[in-house]
Amino acid sequence: MLDPQLTHQHFTPWTGSADAAISYLMFANSGGAVATLSFMGAMKTGSPIPRAPVMLAAFIAGFIRVGALRAIHYHRMTRLFDHWRADVSMTYNDKLPHTKLIERDEKRAKEAPLADVVGWLSFGCFVVGTVIGYFGMFNLGK
Repeated sequence: MLDPQLTHQHFTPWTGSADAAISYLMFANSGGAVATLSFMGAMKTGSPIPRAPVMLAAFIAGFIRVGALRAIHYHRMTRLFDHWRADVSMTYNDKLPHTKLIERDEKRAKEAPLADVVGWLSFGCFVVGTVIGYFGMFNLGK
């Protein structure tokens, strides 16, 4: 019989790390967009620093990618859990040996390159927005 506590211990660190990374990207990009909009509003101009609209677009693009990343992550985890639950049910009913259960789960739980790419693109958008803002701040007095 499979121990539910052991299963929980196995998956919680992995899903918790992914959730923490997704939350970081969401707050970083949304915070950058809010800060840019606030600065633009305080300066009463559409481009208070050079390339401010590009900076804002980078943060917004990063935020949109976080939404896509959340959807990818949700659907992947749902699919993994649904298959796991079906296989466990078959194991309990002696229709699938335990070793086959583990083998099938390991085969399904391979890397998720799409999620990795979308996550890194979101982080890249944050870096681009931050770099534009950093160098733009030096041109305020000019």
